[in-house]
Amino acid sequence: MDPRNPSVVWVGTGENNAQRSVGFGDGNLPHPRRRRPTGKTSASRNPRHRMILIDPLDSDTVYVAAQGPLWRDGGDRGLYKTTDSGKTWERILHISDQTGVNEVHADPRDPDVLYATAWQRRRHVWTLIDGGPESAIYKSTDAGATWRKLSTGLPEVDLGRIGLDVAPADPDVVYAIVEAADDKSGFFRSTDRGETWSSAATTRPPAPSTTTRSYATPRSSIASTPRHLPPRHPRRRQDVSIDAPPQSPRR
Repeated sequence: MDPRNPSVVWVGTGENNAQRSVGFGDGNLPHPRRRRPTGKTSASRNPRHRMILIDPLDSDTVYVAAQGPLWRDGGDRGLYKTTDSGKTWERILHISDQTGVNEVHADPRDPDVLYATAWQRRRHVWTLIDGGPESAIYKSTDAGATWRKLSTGLPEVDLGRIGLDVAPADPDVVYAIVEAADDKSGFFRSTDRGETWSSAATTRPPAPSTTTRSYATPRSSIASTPRHLPPRHPRRRQDVSIDAPPQSPRR
């Protein structure tokens, strides 16, 4: 939903999970002013969109995290941006033909500061590649013109899907729930806008058919979080939400 105009809703089509049977999508569907029928403005020929982010200061600027095809390499995958409400699109982050972008988030104080999570995954008939060296967290401070990888304090092994969120009470705090090899999956916290990370909890990685998400509530802190998260349910989303006393807003 457009934060400046609640009558405008953007919908990304396609299922982003990695099980054998997944729903096929066909681009992005904006719904301006409740007009019918809704026209399609595809960020790409991408069948699976994971997240849509609308710039809170400019409704014409929209970011789309595109995971790309599940059963083949290539395709249109990465992070896409439009500055004209979807008439034209530019891919501003591309990792490889095997790795798409899973999530995109912005600093609420400065929407030019972006965080994106990359997920390397590929389904074959005989196996699923559910992670690899290209799964990572990326950060931009210039609205996506340039990117760099954030890794200090995260597991130094191959990563899988990463769920991320920025704390509304203090956007210097960023949370990430990370799938990792060698039993190093866990919940991580940064207090310096993603530059360094520390382990906040350990957890088992979810199944490929589940959704990994991290949610930061308006009153976010790790102080009230148990050290160990409960084991996942095989068919439920692996979500983490943190709630604690509010902090003073930054000026």
